[in-house]
Amino acid sequence: MNANRSVSDLLIDHTQAIQFAQLYSPHFPEYLEAAADGIGHLPHYDFYASARYDPSLVLLVGDRQLLPSAAAANYEVFTAIITFIKKLGCTQIVSYGYFSPERVEDTIYVGATSEALAKEIAQTVGGHVLPEGQLRTSVGLILGLAQQLELPGICILKPIFGRHPSDIVILSLFKYLLTLIQTRSGTRDPASH
Repeated sequence: MNANRSVSDLLIDHTQAIQFAQLYSPHFPEYLEAAADGIGHLPHYDFYASARYDPSLVLLVGDRQLLPSAAAANYEVFTAIITFIKKLGCTQIVSYGYFSPERVEDTIYVGATSEALAKEIAQTVGGHVLPEGQLRTSVGLILGLAQQLELPGICILKPIFGRHPSDIVILSLFKYLLTLIQTRSGTRDPASH
């Protein structure tokens, strides 16, 4: 299981999100992925919604970050995702992940579709505005496409040492995202937190 999936699963559990849609694409690899119960399923993305926040929270969870076939496939799939969530009424998108910097710091970096939004998040929730450079993988692509489709977006990145984040790093990113969600929305049931 990838680390982003671990953070997403924590968010789904904590927010009591319910799956409401799936996305399949001919661009996904042509094989079945076996679950723990031995049942295979085609690669796909799942959409979950939580009504515990106002506005409602929609989470996207997938089997993979980027598609191996071609850049055009990634653009097509992620454009379809952003178009779909805009039709649902989503007013903002948040992507998150990890990166291996030259020097590891115990901090969070914030990127966004505008400088003002990145600074606002860094000031209100904490962290540093992402320095100049490339924002790779799906976290960067989805942010760039959100900007093209006029949907405000935020990218949260946690530096890690090595190729895989530790459980402590995963929990740190989960807590940051939860604070971000609570800061930018109201809860429908404050007693449930």
